[in-house]
Amino acid sequence: LSKMSTFTASSLSHCAWAMAEWSTRSDALMGAIAEEVVRKAEDFPAGSLSMTAWSFASLQLQHPGLMQSVSARVVDKASDFKTQDLAHIAWAFANLRVQDSVLFHVMAVEVQRDISGMAPAELANVAWAFSKNGIVHEALMAAIAGEASSQIKAFKPAEVAMLTWAFGVAGMQNSELMAEIGTQVSKRLERFTAPQLSHIVWAFGALSMKHNEFLRSLSAYVRANNSAFTAQGLSNIAWSFAMVNFRDVGLVRYIAPEIARGVGELRPLALARCAWAYRVLDVLSPELISAISTEAARQVDEIPTKALVKLVDSIYGSPAARDGQLLYEALAARMLQVAEFFKRQWADAAGIGATSVRDYAQQLASNSLVDCGTFGTPALLAGLGIKLPS
Repeated sequence: LSKMSTFTASSLSHCAWAMAEWSTRSDALMGAIAEEVVRKAEDFPAGSLSMTAWSFASLQLQHPGLMQSVSARVVDKASDFKTQDLAHIAWAFANLRVQDSVLFHVMAVEVQRDISGMAPAELANVAWAFSKNGIVHEALMAAIAGEASSQIKAFKPAEVAMLTWAFGVAGMQNSELMAEIGTQVSKRLERFTAPQLSHIVWAFGALSMKHNEFLRSLSAYVRANNSAFTAQGLSNIAWSFAMVNFRDVGLVRYIAPEIARGVGELRPLALARCAWAYRVLDVLSPELISAISTEAARQVDEIPTKALVKLVDSIYGSPAARDGQLLYEALAARMLQVAEFFKRQWADAAGIGATSVRDYAQQLASNSLVDCGTFGTPALLAGLGIKLPS
């Protein structure tokens, strides 16, 4: 550590890279490397700077000073960086969840300029990074889709999963790309891991894009390799099938017991989506509905109102929903809170004119209120003192 100032830029970056490759954390050593990089950032070669940022992100080491220096250098001299360097930096910032909209905009412009021939790993990493950090850049994603479509056969399974997930999260429906992905994945399903397939089918569902060849192939693969999938992965498959109205009653019924056995790993939103999927696909599974209602009752305080509305409507009236009453009561209580909000907001005519539309919309969104559902709507009206017709 005492000789760190004598290290060249290449030595510093390779030292950081070696630590990341060995998955070895030494906060003291990495901290000293970061401080030295910050001190020399203006003269640091672009490749060495990107390698250092990648290394810190791989080790999940936060160093604000280092990331600020990397950002400043890219913004100031973006043309110094190759697309590979920018892909590494984008991935590093996203992996550490460092938000920097100016940096990402500059990288988007630079990547688009040199996107022709960009390697599959770079395309996947850039798309993933932008989606992971919640940065929407339609022109960049369209450019990535165009380049990736022509190279999709060269993508490794992990890169296909990353790319597809990125487009699903971004909500960008690119028919050419998704058609190519569906076709290529169908032809080599055995090369993909179960989690990768789960992420890919989730993206098709999130985008409401149906690819029959892929879904049929996936169905057969799941039947033959059911034990490789987690309950969350199987739940994603059922939800995606429902989102694109792909009716495979046999498979959806087949995977229900496995989801029920692992229901404890499903998060609140996944519970609601799974129950909704089985209702939409009209597949009865008392064992699964019972497991979902029990687990949802355990997590009820963490379930967003919008998801709770969907969940309650999906299990409402089912004899198998053993803990349904607790969920009904929880939703009714939330509807009373919404009713109180309306009463305060519209206490008198004067309040209507004085209310900002933007503020009102924000407050409405904070209540997760879009659709109160079959059960929630009567509860809301009752809270407002509005009687329903007999």
